[in-house]
Amino acid sequence: MFDRLKLKLTLANVAVVVLIFIIVFTGVYITMYRSITGQSNQLLNMLTYNIVNGGDLQDPKFLRLLGNQDFFIADISNSGEITGLNSSQLILPLTDEYIHELVGKAMMQNGNNKNLLKFFSITDLPETSQTIIIMKLSTIQSSTGYTYLTEVLKKADNSLSIIFINVDYETSLLSSLRFNLVIVALVGLCLVFIGSLFMAGKAVKPIKEAWEKQKNFTADASHELRTPLSVIQANLELVMENKYDTVESQYKWLENIYWESNHMTKLTGDLLLLARADSGQKLLEMENLLLSSSIEEAAAPFVPVAHEKNIKMDFSIEPNVTFFGDELRLKQLAVILIDNAVKYTPSGGSISLGLKNNRDNIEITVSDTGEGIDKEHLDKIFERFYRVDKARNSENGGTGLGLSIACWIVKEHHGTISVNSALGKGTTFNVMLPKNIK
Repeated sequence: MFDRLKLKLTLANVAVVVLIFIIVFTGVYITMYRSITGQSNQLLNMLTYNIVNGGDLQDPKFLRLLGNQDFFIADISNSGEITGLNSSQLILPLTDEYIHELVGKAMMQNGNNKNLLKFFSITDLPETSQTIIIMKLSTIQSSTGYTYLTEVLKKADNSLSIIFINVDYETSLLSSLRFNLVIVALVGLCLVFIGSLFMAGKAVKPIKEAWEKQKNFTADASHELRTPLSVIQANLELVMENKYDTVESQYKWLENIYWESNHMTKLTGDLLLLARADSGQKLLEMENLLLSSSIEEAAAPFVPVAHEKNIKMDFSIEPNVTFFGDELRLKQLAVILIDNAVKYTPSGGSISLGLKNNRDNIEITVSDTGEGIDKEHLDKIFERFYRVDKARNSENGGTGLGLSIACWIVKEHHGTISVNSALGKGTTFNVMLPKNIK
């Protein structure tokens, strides 16, 4: 599934780039084509103007204006014979055979395939006292490989002048441009494909990770719900088998049902909270609160529990610390951290709870002298359903979601939560909540 998604993203990106390449390269080619052919057209216009106005084609000044481009002009009488030839005298192979070939091709390309001496009828030409253009801008290819731009002129005496301009350089330049554009496009597409494949992989990676986490979350949630349901069902069957016994005699089974139902209620509540958080719902009700009192209230129920386990609890709560946040969730945060400390601290140990008002943030610390957490687990304990010791966690009634919820609460208040621990030395959770987050 993710491979197909990766391929689709890559192909979509490549398709967009192909469209951009087509637009850009077409624009570049059209611009260059107009620029290159414009020079030949300008030369053709200059020659036409000179012929129409009876200028001297061999005038050095005129030739300097034309530059180094090859051209020649064939004059054809009204009887169809070539009577004159003017050329730039550069590199053109102007043999009689070559000239006849080009003149014939020029006329044939414009719709007449008769013999050179009969390729037009003088009587078919329009009567005029001026030189007129009867065939405009044709391109022909000679047997020697040269390319020519031609223009046919009819003069007042019914003779013709055919202008031939060698545009082989321009044609070669445009061919080279097309070749280079194709090469650049192919290389560019290869690079874009590789880059898109790489970026698509990076884009799909968090989606894949989220999918895997969601799948694992669903599997873990199903397992966690199945366990108390199985216990409840088994104990109910025992009660039903002894339906004539007193409640007191079946109190043990009923107590198991009670505790497992409470556990399932807490689990479903935690699952619902995280599901609502994942959906982006606004779950916090922010207000100005006296955080010192809120932390003390959250810790108070654990004092007798700790005393019963012979655990010493120390409080270092700075008074009159105010904060803008969700009081219910901040209490829940404190409860989760203190509850974990009480659960995993053995008899004779100690727990310390601190609240400190710093300049830019408020610091909450919960430390214990419990069994500690191995380093390999420290970066995973905030994951959902992750348990360092699944057996111990199950015995203590944990759902494996407490620290995930604590982490979510801290992040919703734009804070950070960290943990330091060592096996046999205890654990310290440190929460930093920034001020001025309104």
